[in-house]
Amino acid sequence: MRFLTNLSQRDELLAAVLHQYCDGRLFEALQQFREGFHICGANKVLIALRQVFIEDTTPLEAEDIRRAFRVSTLSVEGSNRRRMEARTIGFWKDWLQTVEGGERPLSLGDVLQFATGLQQMPYEKFQEAMENGLSWGATFGLG
Repeated sequence: MRFLTNLSQRDELLAAVLHQYCDGRLFEALQQFREGFHICGANKVLIALRQVFIEDTTPLEAEDIRRAFRVSTLSVEGSNRRRMEARTIGFWKDWLQTVEGGERPLSLGDVLQFATGLQQMPYEKFQEAMENGLSWGATFGLG
C-alpha cells in the first residue's frame, strides 16, 4: 500500500479502480447481455429506437410547437369568447416567432421543456398518437 502525495495521484488511482471495476468485473455480464440481445434479434430494435429517440438532430421550429399545442375546438364563430381565443392564439404565434428569431433570452427548446418536460419533439408516430388520443380544450382559463 502506498500513500498519495498529491491530487493527481488520487485521480489516477480513482481512474484505475473504476477501469478495473468496469472492465474487469462487469465485462463478462455485459458481454452475455449483448450476446443475448443479438440472439433474440432485439439489437435491431434497439438500433431503431436509438435512431428515433437519441440521434434525431432536426432543429426545433416554432411550427413544431404550434402543431403540438394545436387547439382542436374553438368557441362559436362570432362570439366574444371566440374573438378572445383568436387573439390569444395570435399572440402565442407571434411570441413563438419572436423566440425562434432569437429576440428573447430563451430558446424554443426551453419553451418545450417548460411545457412538456421534453428537450426535443417526440417521434412522429408518438406525436400522432398524442393528437388522436388527447383532446386539448380551448378554455384559455375562461371557465
